[in-house]
Amino acid sequence: GRSLGLPEVLIRYGVSERWEVRFAPANYNQLRNDNGGTVSGFGDTYFGAKYQVGPLRDGTEISLIPAFFVPWGQRGMSSGGIDPELKICVARGIGGGRSLSG
Repeated sequence: GRSLGLPEVLIRYGVSERWEVRFAPANYNQLRNDNGGTVSGFGDTYFGAKYQVGPLRDGTEISLIPAFFVPWGQRGMSSGGIDPELKICVARGIGGGRSLSG
């Protein structure tokens, strides 16, 4: 099938040197299957925070992002329940103004 998703927006606001709050309003999606059926509408809304744990002694940066999606989306676009997640982000400079992250 085919899908169309309008740009996602992530609003971030720093509340201290190591913390930020994060909000992403629902974005519009349209999904078309191979049989010609279409489902479209707004998805779920995202709330989260980010905490910067490091830098560690070797210069590695570590952040934690706990978040959840609130099922305010339209039928077929929503998970149907509160959907939590926890991301662990790691970044390290490799010289020359470059870094690796994941």
